Amino acid sequence: MSTLRIRRNRPFLILLALVVASFCSPSLTAQSQTSNELSFQLKVQSNLVIVRVVVRNAKGEPVRGLKREDFKVLDQGKEQSITQFEEHASDEGSDESTSATPRRETASPTTAHRERFIALYFDDLNSSDADLMQARDAADHFFATGLQPNDRVAIFSAEKMLSDFTSDPHQFHAALMQLHASSMGPAREHPCPDLSDYQALEILHTNDPDSEAWRVAWAESKTCPVRSFASSPDPSASHPDSGSMVAIRMLAQKIVDQSQSLSRSSLEQFEQVVKLISKAPGERSVVLVSPGFLSQSEQYALDRIIDQALRAQVVINSLDPKGLSVLMRESDASKNTSILADPRAAQARYHLDASRAFVGADVLAEFAEGTGGTFFHSDNDLKAGFGALVGDPPHYILAFSPRNEKWDGKFHALKVSLATKQKGESVQARRGYFAVENTGTEQAANAKNPSVSPETQPSKRVEASTKGGSTDVAGAGLTDSTPVSPLTAAALASKSTEKPDDGAKLSANAKPVHIRKGMNRVTVDQLEQILTSSHGRSDAELAKQLAEMELIERLDSDRLAHLDLDLPGAQSRQALVAQADSSAFLKPPAAQAPLPPTPTVDEQIQWLKLAANYATKALSKLPNFFAAREVIQFADSPARQEYSVFYPYEPLHVINQSKATVLYREGKQTLDAEEKGGTESPSLGLVTTGEFGPILGTVLADSSRSSLTWSHWESRASGPVAVYRFAVPRDKSHYQVKFCCLAQRAGTGAGLFEQISAYHGEITVDPANGNILRIMLQADLKEAYPMTRADLMVEYGPVEIGGKAYICPLRSVAIAMAYSKSRPKKSEIPDPSFFVSSNDRELPVETMINDIAFDHYHVFRTDSRIIPADDQSPQ
Repeated sequence: MSTLRIRRNRPFLILLALVVASFCSPSLTAQSQTSNELSFQLKVQSNLVIVRVVVRNAKGEPVRGLKREDFKVLDQGKEQSITQFEEHASDEGSDESTSATPRRETASPTTAHRERFIALYFDDLNSSDADLMQARDAADHFFATGLQPNDRVAIFSAEKMLSDFTSDPHQFHAALMQLHASSMGPAREHPCPDLSDYQALEILHTNDPDSEAWRVAWAESKTCPVRSFASSPDPSASHPDSGSMVAIRMLAQKIVDQSQSLSRSSLEQFEQVVKLISKAPGERSVVLVSPGFLSQSEQYALDRIIDQALRAQVVINSLDPKGLSVLMRESDASKNTSILADPRAAQARYHLDASRAFVGADVLAEFAEGTGGTFFHSDNDLKAGFGALVGDPPHYILAFSPRNEKWDGKFHALKVSLATKQKGESVQARRGYFAVENTGTEQAANAKNPSVSPETQPSKRVEASTKGGSTDVAGAGLTDSTPVSPLTAAALASKSTEKPDDGAKLSANAKPVHIRKGMNRVTVDQLEQILTSSHGRSDAELAKQLAEMELIERLDSDRLAHLDLDLPGAQSRQALVAQADSSAFLKPPAAQAPLPPTPTVDEQIQWLKLAANYATKALSKLPNFFAAREVIQFADSPARQEYSVFYPYEPLHVINQSKATVLYREGKQTLDAEEKGGTESPSLGLVTTGEFGPILGTVLADSSRSSLTWSHWESRASGPVAVYRFAVPRDKSHYQVKFCCLAQRAGTGAGLFEQISAYHGEITVDPANGNILRIMLQADLKEAYPMTRADLMVEYGPVEIGGKAYICPLRSVAIAMAYSKSRPKKSEIPDPSFFVSSNDRELPVETMINDIAFDHYHVFRTDSRIIPADDQSPQ
């Protein structure tokens, strides 16, 4: 049996078990024979997914003249066949119409005459009057001449709707003149010390007086008037005394509370705007005008808004009105805090302000990237910014019918790329859709009206389709649409009061997609750039910076080893490992070299046969051996309160390290000679075993009886590798989930939650020899379960044992997440309900990760003796 268990000093235990025998057992051999007889079925879906694509060159100009064969569309990493394709020119007179650059000569594209609904949301809660005035004037100039007759625009602030949907520039002007910074926004007075919201948050996260946040706060405190501070600071003291620290923390808490309240209010109002425009027909987009704000405390709300926009096919664009801003704080002339005597503190303040600007803009970038929009920033030409976000550039309409996909309402990641990309070209398209099956009526409409163009079928429009006819979800089809010219916000709001369909319920109950509470979402390349530019920083500072990031693509073992070489110490190395582990189940970065085309069905089956042969024959011939097994256990700590003391969220951190010798003998895996030196008892935390057979054997056996299909190519240093996708339903699964211990509803004592769970994942195969290089599985947990995630990944590679080469596990990552209340007293008896209630879903989610590495493989002979590293006795 292979298991993943959680034993923590919190009152619960999670046990995940893959119930199988080892590789050399006869039962597994029988299953492998089934896997050699795999058959593939091609399903043809009538549901069309519509994708609007804008291609720009290195100068930012739209590219015209592309053909269907110039595009590639990947759905969940799987290339799709583009069944319908059209090129659309922008409306006459638009700036981008005249600047569009053809890549090749082509027939004249279709000219767009469709209705477009656009909502402008000005974040007056977080904006200064100066920022709003710049944005107001730029918008006023653009709307005077930049809109087309079929455009309908409404203007909103965080407090009210300033203008209903209209194309009248006079109404726009009148509405824009009402804009001003909200009286509910940040206080205009400057306290002493003058903490930014980001600096205040940093202060609450650490008590280290040498950190940048505390250094600046203490340097400013020395200049404060005595009457405004808790005590008279000693100008010669390098660190604050306890009284000063309490006063600074109290001020920081006040600033953070206000910042989080403003962020929450702004997002709540913005969500209402997205819901409102989601009910409009035609093309819909929202422009968020904001300097940005700290959003890490509102990640769930942010994800929910993106989810709703994707379901309704609403594009969110964002514009930062600061333009090319200078990082210089406003200061109060009556106070002497603008000039700091300590040069290190002055430089630290600049770093804090730069970090604040970067982190604050993250919410704008996330909205745009998550919905296929554009983030306009670091540019003073705001009129051009509105033109880029509100204007209708030349674009392409692509449509495909997903193959081998279940229309189960789940989110599907999309990636649109160019088959032959020229230097500097970029592609802008939606990032995904929700696979909700069309009704029979809608399917009939699709069959009768095969064109995806709104212009070729004047009585039809491309809209989202869903059960019940709502436009709340994104499984695209062609549906009837009524004229939209007289439609107003009030009419749309009345539609919003209708009973939601199943898709809307799913959106409301969706769990956060982020495992980490990272402030900065970065790619692997961006992470490498950050580490390269961080030479000279202390180990602790770099570790803290890494803990505040969140990777949006996979950091593989090879690149992890490369980045690890330049890190200054153990803390930053552990933080980087936590980043890599958290990203282990994400898609890898885009391949630098072109990947092969999708293989034929015969090739796919042949490689699966090689993989089955590898699993049943090659691994069954493994000799008896032993290897070193090192485990690093990570966990985060949700925000909690104990005895009236509030403890803020703590990112993933090491809770235990242990080393052991794993013995593989006669097809069975056991741990032996546990080494000393772990920070906690090995029985605590997430415990993982079974990497040498049961995990892989179970997945191959289950998937061969379920759904195992081609997924995509991935690039490795050795060349392209084949990735297959599998999905195992509950009735064919051997993936057991246990949660202990729960107080039973009728009586005292502890109960055990135990279920067989469906699961899905990927198997990566070397097509040259059938070697299985990576396996990943993720449990499909129901919403009422007390845990939200139970995933496992194992990487395999060549090792030498007794002078011969074998493919064995090199690294494993296990992730478990579960709902948890505040840390209880030791004397308390756990008393959660057996199933998670709707209120419980608002509770924080705890994350635990195991990073396991295997090395030092040696043959185990009958005369061998295993001696731990800390045992110095002679052999």
